[in-house]
Order: sequence, then C-alpha cells, then structure tokens
Amino acid sequence: MFRILDHLSLNDTDVFGDLGCGKGRAICCAARYQIAQVIGVECLDNLCELARRNVQRLRGRRSPTSVVNVPAEDFDYSCGTAFYLFNPFGPATMREVLGKLRSGLDARPRVVRIAYVNPMHEEVLAATPWLKRYAMLPDAQLRDFNPTSFWTT
Repeated sequence: MFRILDHLSLNDTDVFGDLGCGKGRAICCAARYQIAQVIGVECLDNLCELARRNVQRLRGRRSPTSVVNVPAEDFDYSCGTAFYLFNPFGPATMREVLGKLRSGLDARPRVVRIAYVNPMHEEVLAATPWLKRYAMLPDAQLRDFNPTSFWTT
C-alpha cells in the first residue's frame, strides 16, 4: 500500500480520495502522510461506518480524514489531486466518474494523479485523451502484488 502511495508522490497540498474506500485501509494509510486532506468515498452505509471507526482508531494520523457516504459518480471532484481506485466499479461507472473528474478539472485546473489497482477496466482510462499512464507496478522486485497503473492529467 505504501509503495503505491509513494508512487503518487503525495505532498502537503494534496487532497487524496479513495473511491470505493470499503473499510478504509487506503485512507488510513494515506492519513499517515502529511497531506492537506484524505477523503474516503463509499456508497454502502455499513462500510462507511467501519471506515470511520478505523480512522478514529488510527494512530500516527497526520492529515484530516473523512468518509463520505455517496456513490462515486455523485462525488464532488473539484478539489481532489490524487485518487486511489481498487477496481471499485465497472466500465460504465468508470466513464461517468472520469466525466465528473473532467468537469472538476475544468472548474479548477490542476494536476491529478490516479492509482488504479487491479485495473480490470484500464481500457477506459486509456481511451480518455486527457489522461496518460506514467507508471505500472509491479516491477521485478514485487511478488504477490496487485497490478497497479498510474495515470496523470
């Protein structure tokens, strides 16, 4: 997890969003970095509650962290700069989310990075002209690691 977060080159101005945050593992890890904000996005009530509890119990938190109970396609993408996706939805929702992200970039231009873990629908990102892939893991040193593609605007 930390290898993926390091590849995003997080800094103190970043707003990190985990789309489909589940129980909050990625947001808890990201909250250990000194960044502006960490946001978990989850549509299932019970998983939101578990993620919130896990954030409350987290030791070593260095960033403000919240969990919002909303579908990814309804999230406000006007502030995020780094996004984590562990294959959270299918291609239709991915297209809709990327459209919302594009609208957020039009409203507030900035550089955005995306870590797409277990990229089952990577062709959707590849077909998005304003995104380019800048890295791919695993590399030769990693075993038992979910493939991860990294994208930027």
